Amino acid sequence: MTIPKRALRRAAAALAVGVVVLSASACGLVEQLFVGPNDARWGHAADAEIGPDTIEFVAMVTETVCASGRSSEGRIIGPDIAYTDEAVTITFAVRPLGGGAQDCPGNPSTPVMVRLDEPLGDRALLDGGTDPPREPPVCQNPDFCD
Repeated sequence: MTIPKRALRRAAAALAVGVVVLSASACGLVEQLFVGPNDARWGHAADAEIGPDTIEFVAMVTETVCASGRSSEGRIIGPDIAYTDEAVTITFAVRPLGGGAQDCPGNPSTPVMVRLDEPLGDRALLDGGTDPPREPPVCQNPDFCD
């Protein structure tokens, strides 16, 4: 049986369109499956009373990658809290925005309540979003803490 050339061309064109559509869809799926969370840093408000008895405070979390100036509310992962004899290290991450590249006007801070399992005591309170972890900054401007 011989298939007409016109039918072969149509089938090849349809196959090519299908491959392009599937590739585009797969790229979005791959991005969602394999792109990890974004780094974040945090600080605390100037009026926060952080001391040995602290078991609860508000962290002002700021996504460190471009997010077109959008809040990370609803995308924050954590806090992940690590306790040692010397320090309490708190780390946050942020789920990335979809839709490709983002502008970089700066990202607003998002308040997150942190509850410790035990009082801070004499230990250092550290931001695990830096390498090495460091003391979190005091946020003079709670909307944009750096």
